[in-house]
Amino acid sequence: MTGPLVSARISVLLAIAAGVIMWLAFPPVSFGPYAAVAVALLVMAQYRAPLRRALLTGFITGMTFFALLISWMQVIGIDAWLLLAGYCAGWIALLGLGTALVTRLPGWPVWVACLWVLQESLRGVIPFGGFPWGRLAFAQPDTSFGKIAVLLGQAGVTFALAVAGCAVVAAVIAFRTRHRPRFVVWSVLAAVVAVMPGLIPLALEGDTVGGSSTAVVAVVQ
Repeated sequence: MTGPLVSARISVLLAIAAGVIMWLAFPPVSFGPYAAVAVALLVMAQYRAPLRRALLTGFITGMTFFALLISWMQVIGIDAWLLLAGYCAGWIALLGLGTALVTRLPGWPVWVACLWVLQESLRGVIPFGGFPWGRLAFAQPDTSFGKIAVLLGQAGVTFALAVAGCAVVAAVIAFRTRHRPRFVVWSVLAAVVAVMPGLIPLALEGDTVGGSSTAVVAVVQ
């Protein structure tokens, strides 16, 4: 498949849905796996898309997500709330631009996951210490993905979630194009990334491992 997966209109709807579902991964809903679902929806909207469309859908997702995530800022001022949400959304727009480009490369789910890590890292330091709100890792303290933070840090958690979401999309594309080897590779990768964190011999708070003391995973936003 050499072109975009969906039309421009559908990509906008997917972008809005991605922003809402990503927010649902965070408190008060706090269903962490939704983060991977949101990544999958966004990459569907941006897969090999025209660059202008990729920027727009990225901004739409980012604005939807951050406007909901930092809605508490309305007590400070509507203008401050929208400006900060817009600034953070700009990073997701740039992520969309990169996604549209790297999905043309072999092994693109890995490259997209790297872009997610890069985007979060840069947004967390630029400007003046950055705005790290909304990192995918922050939605995972009570999930098995949260255990990855002990071994690979927040970046490792984000990478795993993004790879999982992208691998599912890549598997669907391979199935539709009847490319069986790629379908097997991406399906297996998605399954491994989804299952492996639960096998890490580290425990979340309240778990026990062999009757011994446990490690506590804390990801603070």
